[in-house]
Amino acid sequence: MPSFPDLPQHHFDDKKVKKHLPNHLATRIELQAAAGARLPSTLAKQVSKRQHLTELVKQALQGLLTSEILALCQVVHATENKLTLALPSLTAINHLRYLHAECLGAFRQNPKLCQYQELKYILSSTKYQHTSSQNNSKKPLSENTRHTITQYTNVVISHEPLRQSLLKLAQSVPISDENP
Repeated sequence: MPSFPDLPQHHFDDKKVKKHLPNHLATRIELQAAAGARLPSTLAKQVSKRQHLTELVKQALQGLLTSEILALCQVVHATENKLTLALPSLTAINHLRYLHAECLGAFRQNPKLCQYQELKYILSSTKYQHTSSQNNSKKPLSENTRHTITQYTNVVISHEPLRQSLLKLAQSVPISDENP
């Protein structure tokens, strides 16, 4: 069985050890899972509590938020009277801030959530990175846009690597048929 220095031996479950080891491209977590590793009990309890709170919050906010936002909303921190929710976009966070009083009212009506009197919101990084990477498609530029980029680059930009990158961008993106 592989040895992981930061994971005590009693956190391995011999019954869950896989017969076939993952290949050399496996992540550390995949290697630990293949070796039968499991979370320490305190961490497993915290994860379970947050998953349970997430389900309760989704049920309480069912009528206030869209199903898309609810599906990606997660409780990431909880204290005695404060919940921190992770949301997939800044738009979703602003939407919840706008509905802040209604959310707290929905929590007061739920006996399992009534103690939470303060809500905080953070951006969940996985969804944010995913949406920003979708905008990398090469859309055609108009001739005016290409000319503007080239002119600004030659006149305003003094940082040579940035200047070269912008000129390369202006040359590599296809030209659209229409001029705005």
